[in-house]
Amino acid sequence: MSYLVEPQQVNIVYETDEPVTYEVIDNVAWIMMNRPGFNNAQNGQMTYALDDAFVKATNDDDVRAIVLGGNGK
Repeated sequence: MSYLVEPQQVNIVYETDEPVTYEVIDNVAWIMMNRPGFNNAQNGQMTYALDDAFVKATNDDDVRAIVLGGNGK
């Protein structure tokens, strides 16, 4: 395939491998945003991770409640 302009390769590097943590304690899913260095501001990586965590919690028949919080301030 020929291009007028050669597409550039994008190397995306995120500051954390775990932008969201997930834990179930006593039938409560704790979904915690984990970007404290950025006051838990959402980026693309976190948005997808939050979606995955909520899907995981809603598909778990043992989960009765979901708490969304953030690590840090």
